[in-house]
Order: sequence, then structure tokens, then C-alpha cells
Amino acid sequence: MTDILTTDDIPIVTMGRNELSGHCLKYETEGVTQARYSKNGAIRVMTGARTGRSQDARFFIKGSKYDEFINWNNKLNQGFDPNVFDQVWQDALLHAKNAQNPMFFSELYAIANTNHARPLKVYTHYAWHMLFALNMFIELQKRMNLNYAEEWTILNDPSFLLDEKYHEKYGVKEGRGIFIDFTNKRILLAGMHYGGEMKKALFTAMNVVLPLEGYLTMHCSANVSAIGETTIYFGLSGTGKTTLSADPEKSLIGDDEHVWTPEGICNIEGGCYAKGIGVSPATEPDIYNAIFNGAIIENADLVKDNEPILHHPRIENVRISYDLSHIENRMPGSRDGHPVNIVFLTKDAYGIMPPISVLSKEQALYHYANAYTSEGAGTVMGQKKGKVKHNFSFGYGAAFYPLHYEIYIDLFKKNLDTYEPKVWLVNTGYFGGSEGEGGHRYPLQLTRNLLNAALSGELDQVPTKHLIELNLNIPTHVDGIEDELLDPENAWENKEAYHALREKLIGFYRENHNEKFSDLPEEIRAAGPRL
Repeated sequence: MTDILTTDDIPIVTMGRNELSGHCLKYETEGVTQARYSKNGAIRVMTGARTGRSQDARFFIKGSKYDEFINWNNKLNQGFDPNVFDQVWQDALLHAKNAQNPMFFSELYAIANTNHARPLKVYTHYAWHMLFALNMFIELQKRMNLNYAEEWTILNDPSFLLDEKYHEKYGVKEGRGIFIDFTNKRILLAGMHYGGEMKKALFTAMNVVLPLEGYLTMHCSANVSAIGETTIYFGLSGTGKTTLSADPEKSLIGDDEHVWTPEGICNIEGGCYAKGIGVSPATEPDIYNAIFNGAIIENADLVKDNEPILHHPRIENVRISYDLSHIENRMPGSRDGHPVNIVFLTKDAYGIMPPISVLSKEQALYHYANAYTSEGAGTVMGQKKGKVKHNFSFGYGAAFYPLHYEIYIDLFKKNLDTYEPKVWLVNTGYFGGSEGEGGHRYPLQLTRNLLNAALSGELDQVPTKHLIELNLNIPTHVDGIEDELLDPENAWENKEAYHALREKLIGFYRENHNEKFSDLPEEIRAAGPRL
């Protein structure tokens, strides 16, 4: 009988950040990684052909107590036989045991609240992946007591590719996969170089575990104002979550993943994973200034003097990973009270949605379910570039929410009823025309000014206008902003073109709602756009 291997059989080495950086820059400069020391002190790495998430390669190991709550009709929620996965796990451990070099190991945790934190044991093949883990999770300090004993294991080995016997029969394409095992609390990343897979795999797991304990998990950023008011920003990649939460006037809680418990808002992560596009000292100083020793830049080209190009036509999804300690104005403990404001972000490339709207509770539930944006390039593998495409993604991150949607909506509604935050819908996309067809992107400073007016209470005092077709209430005047920019129709010279495209977008909204959420109460359906 073959011996059963455990993670104790894996040869490991434990290094601090400086040692990991040195190892990476000495031994991971060839092959896929091509690690380089950039001008600003960050390490530049490449991730090969896959420069975004491989969400079609994710598998949930069946047989757990969560099976009945997972929406198996969602094609991204692929089941996997537990007995077969036991063999896959053994194959992965044997591969690591027989590897030429030991794996890197760290003890970390997720969720910055010791009442809910999950300890993590992380094993990685590459030193840069362990640096990424140290940035994106939270380091477990000696003598630290976590009240929750549920420990997870993450094994991340790009050099481990599954045998062909798993390919056709079990749906494992190219021998690569992201496997999440709830019963044994283990995550295997096989053949994955892209760093974001590690953090999103754990986030996906927490989006199953925590909601079934009664806590709402959210794909959002969060910050705290000078007077102690918390705001959370929901949004898909590219809509401005990270950018708008990294505000020099506010303290950052986190930029991407949070949980809402009875104690308030809490970051699930220990770092940030910002998109590189548009980052400069002028537009996003907090993010730009976070790029120094310890930060990792994925998939950037280096030019003269090793200056990284944070956005390049060849690779659109340049990413920057850094620990929260790189942000000067951050919230100690990465947690705060219940949100006073909730902001839904959309990047509308059609130029139809207003730059800011105030939502009723019913409208908030409608737009939480029918979360609209235009598809961003590069974040997900297989996305087609070019023509504008609408995207409705439940909860502003449907790929990360495996449970039946009613569970998340019930928790969101309960929190709206209990804590009564104001809810805003903000368009960071286009006005005066669609993308590539005469439209202009709303300037970042205009969006910041509108948000500052909303969050300070200024917009509570101004007159509003109801846009009948979009079924949204908008301010008619905000100091310092041209009135015609507040109503998107006024910004279009060709009104007929605007009306036609508006009708088209409303049709997309209604089609999405009828297809996915027809069983929601009529008052929620009535809160959406109308033809």
C-alpha cells in the first residue's frame, strides 16, 4: 500500500521578505517569471500566457456540507469528485516532495478581525508567489490568538501540471486547475502563474463559508473619512474601486475584499492589488507612491533605467501588489464600523448612465443584483477586445459568489434595514457619446468631487431630478460642476442617438433581470429602468 502523503512531507524553507526578494532576483530571472528589479524598487515579474484570471478552470470538491447551497447551474461552479481529488492532492504532494528545490512556506491568516480570522498555511513553488502571499494576506505574529480555529492550506505550484488522464474525463484543461476543497479546507493551484489566482481562490472560499455563518462578503473597497464615517465601494475590475478608495483625505481599510459582521466592516486581505492603467503621481498618488521595495508588478514592460510601463497595449492587465503598510493613510487594524455610505460603481462605455444618482433601498437591491458595467479588457482570460460589451455581474463580482444569489441578497437587505446607509450609483465611464464613438471618459477629479459632495451631505441639500426611463434620481446642480454633465442626455449633441442607445441599454437591464431574478419581489423589479 502506498504511503499517504501530507504537507509535512514537503521539504520547505521559510524566508523573510528581504530573503525572498533576493532569491527571486537571483533564481527566478529566466523562464516564465523573468524577475527584474525595477527602478522604483518593486520586483517586476511576468505570468506567461495567462495574464488574467482563469475562472473557467475552477473546481469545487463535492461532498461538503456546503454542496446544497452552491448554485451548480452556474457554469463557473464546476464540481469535482472528492475521491479523484484525493489522488490529485497526493500527486501534487509527491511532485513537491521530489522537486529539486524545497517549497516556500509561511503561516498567515485572512480576515482582519480575530473573532472571524482564518489561519492559513501557504506553500509556494516560487519565491515571488510567497512575496505576493505576504502582501495579500496578513502575517501571523507570535503569541497571536485567533478565536477561530478553522485552518486552511494553500498549495500553489505552477510547475505541477495534471496528467492527461484528468483532462478530458474531468474537464481539467491543459492540466491546470484551481481546486477548492471545503471538507478538508485546502486549495490547490496547479499550473497557475498569475498571482491573482491565489487571493481570489481564498476569497471565493470565504464567499461560501462566511455568508452561511450569517456574514455578508463583498467585492468592494472601503475607507473612513476624517469624521469617522465608513464608505464602501462596490465595483467590477476597472470601475475605480481601488482608485477611489485610495483617497489622500480618507483612511484606507482595503481595496477589494471585505466582510460585514455585527462589529462592522473588516478587510479580508492584508494588501492591495491595483490595476496599473492610469496610475501616475498626478492621478493616483497613493497607489503610485506604494510602488517601492516589497511591491510586485505583474506583466509590465521595463524601459530605460528599468522604468516600468504600468499600462501597455501588449498586456492590458498590469497589476501591482503591495502590503497595506505601503499606504501612508491607512486605517489601523483594517476594520471600522458600519458603513454610512455605499457606492455602486459602473464604467458605462455607452455614455448613458449619469455620473451620480441616489438610490432608494429597493433601487439598491435592484442594482446590487443587476450590477452593470462595460466589460474591462484583460482581467479575465478569453475576453475579447474592441467592441463595447455590457456586463451584468451579480453583486459586482458574480464569479466570486458561488452560493444561490438569494443568500447574499437576504444578507444585504438585512444590513440595509438594520444600518440604513445612503446608497449611490456612480458612473466612472463615458458621457456625450459611447466609447470610440465621440464619447469622453468622466475625469477622475470630477468623480472625486461628486463623491465628496455626496459623502459630505452636500447633495442632501440640492434639488434632484427624476430620469423616468433610467428610473434614477440625480442632482440638478453641484457647485463647481457643469450642470449639463449631471444629466447624460444633455451631454449628447445627437439626442436621437442617445435615446436609441438608452433604450438598448434598458433592454439589456430588463433582459438580465427577467432571466436571472424574476422571482425577486415586484417592488425590486419596479425599481429598475423602464422602457
